[in-house]
Amino acid sequence: MSAPPVTSNPFDPTALRDASGICEALRGAGFDAGGVGTFLKGGKPERDWPLLRRRAAAGNEAFHTAVELFLLNVEIAGDKLERLFTGEQTEGLASAGLLERSAGRWRATAQLAPGPQGDGWLVSDFTLDLQHLADDHVLGVGAASDTLASLTPRRAFRHALDLGCGAGCQSLLAAAHCERVVGTDISERALNFARLNARLNGVENVEFRAGSFFEPVAGERFDLIVANPPFVISPENERIFRTGSAQGDRVSEWVVRQAPAFLEEGGLAVILLNWHHRHEDDWAERPVAWTEGNGCDSWLLQFSSDEPLVYAAEWLRTEGKTAAALGDALDRWGEYYRGLGIGRISAGAMVVRRRSGGQTWTRADALAFGKHAGQCGAHIEQVLAGETCVQGTDEALLAGRFRLGSEHLVDTHLRGGADGWTQGPLTLRPQPGLAFSGRLDGPLLQILGGLDGTRPLGEVLDACAGALGFSAADLREAGVGAVRKLLRAGLLVETEKDFPEKMGINS
Repeated sequence: MSAPPVTSNPFDPTALRDASGICEALRGAGFDAGGVGTFLKGGKPERDWPLLRRRAAAGNEAFHTAVELFLLNVEIAGDKLERLFTGEQTEGLASAGLLERSAGRWRATAQLAPGPQGDGWLVSDFTLDLQHLADDHVLGVGAASDTLASLTPRRAFRHALDLGCGAGCQSLLAAAHCERVVGTDISERALNFARLNARLNGVENVEFRAGSFFEPVAGERFDLIVANPPFVISPENERIFRTGSAQGDRVSEWVVRQAPAFLEEGGLAVILLNWHHRHEDDWAERPVAWTEGNGCDSWLLQFSSDEPLVYAAEWLRTEGKTAAALGDALDRWGEYYRGLGIGRISAGAMVVRRRSGGQTWTRADALAFGKHAGQCGAHIEQVLAGETCVQGTDEALLAGRFRLGSEHLVDTHLRGGADGWTQGPLTLRPQPGLAFSGRLDGPLLQILGGLDGTRPLGEVLDACAGALGFSAADLREAGVGAVRKLLRAGLLVETEKDFPEKMGINS
């Protein structure tokens, strides 16, 4: 990747001495995830600025001040700022470079908004003028960062890497459950934002390093890697926060191929990516090929697939282009895609886990009915464990002890007709988790009732056979098949051994 343009770093994080008091003042004003979410009501500052400014005027004075200052980039009078911060806090923010004063009025130099998953706060560049974003613009919390945060397991890890950390939102989340976190980015300006965000949120176990991809951590290994790289497939590479300089989907390929070398045994990497393919049915071929011989279990998730011009239009609309400019850009992007023979472009994630014990596996799933619901990290690890378990023989499964995984729901529906109401099938699904489910019938419900993690599957099946009117042999055959499906969906977990130990996890 080419070096970013050299720009000044706007902040001095070490000057921010009263971060806890500043955060408490923001909470006291109601300027937190709940308050801001209720205020926005689906609106966006870059699109709904006039409406939001008028809506802000109806709130309490301190909240109104925070919204105008940090979301709408409005200059405010000094006496108004006093309703939000003490004089010492204001001077601290000014010394750090987040506030500046001119002719008795104050303005924020960057956006300050609730952090990822509503935790803490995150400083990023304002995005009110989409047509004139700098090439080294620093993004705040967006759809991709929310998705990555939801997919990442949140149990205890020792060492974590946030690759392409930007403003540091994934680093801050990882710091809450990891002993040590390293965030890397090619943009010194982005790292300057990240260091301020760590200071603002009182996070001390994160180190930020400048460099391209894995270069700043050469020779190191991690228990967790999260990556939201510049994956957009585009003929334009000026904006380093969105696209790399490599052609096509080479950035995604590079990260997927390189990540395993930086994982400890049992370590996990969760990587967002975009990739291209020719047809609707060959979507998994290229990313799966990137994982060959990597010494890891590899799981590809497809979230969406679009025609190239539809994909281009979605990204170009985020730049606020006029109709004429959008048309010209679509022509350029379309010609670029045709030159590379691109028929479709998919978006998704790759989850890899380094595992030297036994034969590793690869699988691919298209989540056609929605990506996920809530925090999916625990469910993802259950799928990894379940997929590893089903690689074994039927005999091994019959000897295993299983139980239902983390929180789950059983759904059904009623169907009306000429003969009245009939109940549809029962469906078991994780909540929260990925959009996986398993259909339940009477026999399987009875089997699940016996799977409490204390008895081998074979013993449970034999005990159920008579009551269900099956021979022991027939129920064992059918039961093993059903359990395999539920394990692959992450709905059942094996409890014969301690769960993290069973998965080869360093915790």
